[in-house]
Amino acid sequence: MTYYGYYPPPPTEANRREKKARYVALAYVGLVVLVAVGVAVYVMLQRLETDVLTAIATIGCASVITLANLTLALMAFLRARDRQANGQASAALMTPPQVVVIPPMQVQTPPLLPQGAPLTQVETVKPRHFTVVGEDGP
Repeated sequence: MTYYGYYPPPPTEANRREKKARYVALAYVGLVVLVAVGVAVYVMLQRLETDVLTAIATIGCASVITLANLTLALMAFLRARDRQANGQASAALMTPPQVVVIPPMQVQTPPLLPQGAPLTQVETVKPRHFTVVGEDGP
């Protein structure tokens, strides 16, 4: 295959082996850290009192919620600052909103009968008579 420079060159065998070794090392380090954290949590659960564990859990949950809110606020602040730097905010305020007007639909009336057409055919409905079966009576 000829390489013309329009895309990154294909990885060599050495690059593939190096990348695979990195992933294996990262997985090994992650496993070691996970086991160490598990052992530390087990030791803490065995030695600390219930009140202390409750306080630690409360502080941990509160800090996670606070960190999430702080991250969202920081993202909103940075986005607003970028818009002001690009002038998009002032341009958006100066342009009037677009108004789309949709005309009402035209109602088509059904065609009328031709003038002078007589309505001579009139149906008459005969009254119905019902007989109840199985009842005694007049």
